[in-house]
Amino acid sequence: MGKKIQETIAASGRILAATLLMCVAMGAEALEVGHLELKSRLGDPLKASIALDQLGTLTSEQIKVRSAAAEDYALMGIDSMGMDTFVRYELFLDGNGKGMILVTTERPLSEPFVSLLVEIVWPNGKVLREFPVLLDP
Repeated sequence: MGKKIQETIAASGRILAATLLMCVAMGAEALEVGHLELKSRLGDPLKASIALDQLGTLTSEQIKVRSAAAEDYALMGIDSMGMDTFVRYELFLDGNGKGMILVTTERPLSEPFVSLLVEIVWPNGKVLREFPVLLDP
C-alpha cells in the first residue's frame, strides 16, 4: 500500500475518533454519516453520494453541509488539492429520518486520488469527516 494511502487511512481514523469524542462531549444526538458512494470515473466530473441516517426530526434548514475550510484540511494534514473550493454539496431528506448528500463538481477530475473533508453542522452537533476518493480510469 502506498505511503499516501496509509497516511490517509491513519488520518481517517484520527478524524473518526475526534468526531466520536466531540459528539459524546457535546451530548449530541448522533446523526449517522455513511460512506461515500462514487458514481464517476477519472476524467469525469465528480458525482457521488453520502447516506445520512438517524436524522430524527431535523429539517434541511437545520443541517448545513459544506467543504471544510482550508485551515481544517491543513490541521488534519490533508492536501485539499483545491477540493475545498469547487465541490458542491446538495442535501436531500426523505422525511423518514434518512437523507443523502449529493457531491458533485462541474469540472472533470484529473487526479486518481483525492480527499474530501466534509463539514456537517446541525443544531446539536458538528461532524468533520474525511472521504478518500479513488477514481478508476
